[in-house]
Amino acid sequence: MLNQGPPNSGKTGAFRTWPSPKHIQVAPGERGDDTIPRGEPGYTPHLWHDDPIEKLASSAIVEMVESLAFQILGGKFGPCRSYCFDGFHKYYGYVLDWMSGGDLFKGDLGKSGDTDPYAAARVYNRARERARYFVQRVNASPVENIVWTCWDGREADDPTKGFKSQTHVFPGLPGQAAKEFMGEFGLVVHSRIQWGLRQPKSRAPAKWQLLPEGDVWGASVKAPIEVIERLPAYCDQDYNVLKKLLEDAWTTVQK
Repeated sequence: MLNQGPPNSGKTGAFRTWPSPKHIQVAPGERGDDTIPRGEPGYTPHLWHDDPIEKLASSAIVEMVESLAFQILGGKFGPCRSYCFDGFHKYYGYVLDWMSGGDLFKGDLGKSGDTDPYAAARVYNRARERARYFVQRVNASPVENIVWTCWDGREADDPTKGFKSQTHVFPGLPGQAAKEFMGEFGLVVHSRIQWGLRQPKSRAPAKWQLLPEGDVWGASVKAPIEVIERLPAYCDQDYNVLKKLLEDAWTTVQK
């Protein structure tokens, strides 16, 4: 599952509802780890700690992140029934910087002084394929539940119209990856919290959008159309609620 949405929309916190033992790996630069519990039975966080002195190349950081992911999935840190990679958009930035030779983080990627007008496009293409390779390897692991989180963003419906095009919400990934990467996941949800409806001493209503509706087109369920037709557009941000909805829809179709 890809869980995308704006900051502070419940993406990281919702992982607490998934089956244990669960492991969450935080990408470099992702700042949502304050919502991750420490010392909770069955929940193992793997946090990234930046060294204020040593500046590592993006290629080294990507390799360290991926190595840790496969160690977790392979059971080095104990049994794993649910795995979450938190902050995929931040990891993607390091891949893009690596493929640009460090130009991205220096602010030099795509500058007009480039002698090759297609240089930036090739960098984005290489980054997209490199990140896709990592996603596919993780998703192919035998771990029962795989969850990714990333920010959302707006994509033009017709890129040829530039700023005049209508836009819709998709995963906040660079270039063509925003739409293409939805195909790598069986389920893509959009997270939202209705803070304006919060009551004192209670949680604000938090929902996952399961299907395209309104401004959000970055939501999808890969299932027979008969199953999708029986799903609501929204559900609570809870694994058990989502699981029951999918199972009930599937069972109804089978009758």
